[in-house]
Amino acid sequence: MKPKFHHYGLLVRDIEESIKRFQLYGYTLIIKDSDPLQKANLAILENTDSRIELVSPHESNSSLKNLLNNKKDTGYHLCYSVDSTEKYESFMKEHGAIIKKITKTKPAKIFNNKMVTFYYIDSTGIIEIFEDQK
Repeated sequence: MKPKFHHYGLLVRDIEESIKRFQLYGYTLIIKDSDPLQKANLAILENTDSRIELVSPHESNSSLKNLLNNKKDTGYHLCYSVDSTEKYESFMKEHGAIIKKITKTKPAKIFNNKMVTFYYIDSTGIIEIFEDQK
């Protein structure tokens, strides 16, 4: 099993300003939406060789708001697609990773309701995994 890199997630205060800034860098807005389950406004932007997700927390999302209170806009997570989150967890543990699930698995509106889970992995940081059954 080899997870496939999908995007880099950035935590931002003002999603509209961040979209404009990344468009200046040559990124194209693919989708922008609000996701009540993720409690955030989200945008996916792409350029020729990379994809980013902008995450701007709703007022009710205290955990992400706290991250922004301590910093300005900041890197937040790396995202990988896998066939199965269960297989991913087993794979990481078999290879000695200290892995902690930090959210429940839930559908992500911005990814056509594919299931996503966030993990904290020692020596890596926050990783988002989404199931892409191809």
